[in-house]
Amino acid sequence: MIAIGSCGHPCDDERIYHKQINTLVANGYLVKYFTYSSESYMDEDDHDNIEYRFFNSSEISQKQYKKILFNLLNNEPPQIFHIHDMELLPIAFKLKKKHPDISIIYDVHEDLEAMWDTFSSYSGLIKKFINTMLSKYEKQYLSCVDQFILANRLANKKRYEQYNNCLIIENFPLLKMTNHRNISNPTQLLYHGQLSDERGIAHLVDAFQILSKKNSNLELLLIGNYRKNDFQKTLATLVGNNEKIKILSQVKHYEIWNFLKTAHIGIIPFKNVPLCQKNTPTKLFEYMLADCAIVASDLKPIREFCNQSASWAEPGDVNSLVKAISYYLDNNDKYIEHIKTNNDLIQTDYHWEAVSDKLLNLYRKLLN
Repeated sequence: MIAIGSCGHPCDDERIYHKQINTLVANGYLVKYFTYSSESYMDEDDHDNIEYRFFNSSEISQKQYKKILFNLLNNEPPQIFHIHDMELLPIAFKLKKKHPDISIIYDVHEDLEAMWDTFSSYSGLIKKFINTMLSKYEKQYLSCVDQFILANRLANKKRYEQYNNCLIIENFPLLKMTNHRNISNPTQLLYHGQLSDERGIAHLVDAFQILSKKNSNLELLLIGNYRKNDFQKTLATLVGNNEKIKILSQVKHYEIWNFLKTAHIGIIPFKNVPLCQKNTPTKLFEYMLADCAIVASDLKPIREFCNQSASWAEPGDVNSLVKAISYYLDNNDKYIEHIKTNNDLIQTDYHWEAVSDKLLNLYRKLLN
């Protein structure tokens, strides 16, 4: 039996549930999925060999969840405990001490040091002290880990390789979501993901305000939740009374494809901050698969995958972003060419089915 645990990710997190768990189950593994978040979810086509345990974060504390989780796994030890959040490291550490035969997989979705640095509300020495403490907290438990998985090839592997093997399994989309369509002149711009300052959303809105004065048929759709309430107020002021800009709350993973497949240009306007210097956004591959042209900040984790088939903007530069979007509005041939190039890249290399064997081979090795 395999136990997979998360602590804060949505229950239907596309990497954890739709890709990893379904891949394992499709290959005959029995999975117990423990998840702690605000909303329960499971696929309509649930498999018999998934045991799903949802813990509501609005009803019990994280401390209570971790205590319950440890007791459940201690009473019925799994062969593998695969965790997706740093908060579960103490559980893995304690479990490994009690049951040394259990294999621990620590699945790190983003470069944590870069994330702490970017999201910290402090500065200077206070920020450095807090981030150092977070790093020490993580490191004190890493000796229990048998295998690390990183979702980004530019993340700091050396941090984990000193403890054990580190495997890169990128968060590519499922090919079953492919739905080729007739490529028309671009009018709808889309961004989906967290709505926050470091993601460059304010710059995107400013750029669109400039573009919409010359392109009356242009629309901008923003889909996501706000990281900070203050930014919601800021964005509302920037949008003003422009009815061509629509903002929707985050939607379910399976619903986002309805929006992706009607959009024409997918935007990734990230700032040049540590988080965006280390992590490749999953939305890049989703845009590519959905036949959206890519306009993105010129950052290595993005350029790595579509160097010759995107329109690039200088991070944090509104005028550069205007020019990058205008490139496709004014060059239909390049717009079509880049869409086809990127979809070919998805079909040949950047899809989940191309990397899922890495996960299966890892499980075979640990269970051998």
